[in-house]
Amino acid sequence: MKVIKFLGNRQVEHVDIPEPQVERDTDVKINVRYCGICGSDVGAYAFPLMEVPSKLARGKSPYVQGHEFTGVVEAVGKAVTKFKVGDRVTAEPLIYCGECEECQKGNYNLCNDITCIGYGADGAFCEHIVVDERNVHLLPEDVDFKVGALVEPTGVAFGAVYDSGIKEGDVCLVFGAGTIGIMAMQSAKALGASKTIIVDIDDARLALAKEMGADYTINSKNEDCIAKVMEITKVGADIIIEASGSQIAFDNAVMCARKHAHLQIVAMYHNPITITNQVAFMPKDIHLTMSTAAYNGKFDHILDLMGKGILTPQKLLSKEIELKDLIEEGMEKLLTDKSLIKIMVKCS
Repeated sequence: MKVIKFLGNRQVEHVDIPEPQVERDTDVKINVRYCGICGSDVGAYAFPLMEVPSKLARGKSPYVQGHEFTGVVEAVGKAVTKFKVGDRVTAEPLIYCGECEECQKGNYNLCNDITCIGYGADGAFCEHIVVDERNVHLLPEDVDFKVGALVEPTGVAFGAVYDSGIKEGDVCLVFGAGTIGIMAMQSAKALGASKTIIVDIDDARLALAKEMGADYTINSKNEDCIAKVMEITKVGADIIIEASGSQIAFDNAVMCARKHAHLQIVAMYHNPITITNQVAFMPKDIHLTMSTAAYNGKFDHILDLMGKGILTPQKLLSKEIELKDLIEEGMEKLLTDKSLIKIMVKCS
């Protein structure tokens, strides 16, 4: 099976690896149809190789990347009862022990030995992948392969908003109008937000966010986003989702928060973030938390919301490419063309 492995710093190797087979009783082998390119995939390609040490790792780094995927079941282990050959499916990419305290509580995204396909096992930028039955989910009839491949990033956004403790009537402010930020905005509306505001520096992305349901959009390059948020809310936002990974956005989030606001971090930061204005931060009693793949136990609910058209990540699709064009038309384009949001890779 021909694959491309990322070595970091925009270096790759084209190699042949054995086609994965069902080995464990709970294995499900999937013929991959589509796999979306995540920002973390671009990071794995463009920056130094990141490894996630885990006793649960399968094989050795570097791994095949790709974790937002759909496909058709090709084979199952003898203990698999929920799926059969021919089923249309997607899968959660997390690899977890199922035995530690957090796993026992249902928080398997916080497993003590957590890893993920692409970082602790081969991922889905290929024709075939094998995952555990507990990670697999049937695609509803009204969710096609391309849309289904977007449930994982949608789940990251939905889980972050859910973890924020959002309540009916809350005002939700989102920094960053990429895949996660826009889907966080839609998730906030689905979970009861009375107003949603999204901030970015790209007019095209803000226009798309508006088209997808944002009540207010703010280009922070052209206007004072703090003043604008206070004009809209009078007292500041109840829930703030930081999905940009920017120190400036973090600082603005603190200033836009009302007292007792919840600031939920879902961004990945390449540089340390600091609280630069402690005088503003402390008197507000802001609750600051981070979210990591918080779609644990929520995949089927998110798929249902997608099937009903309440969550519409398909509007984020910028283009479709072939697997052979993964580097030139995928990774390199996403590094240089900021008009692109989500590229979908046809794998078979």
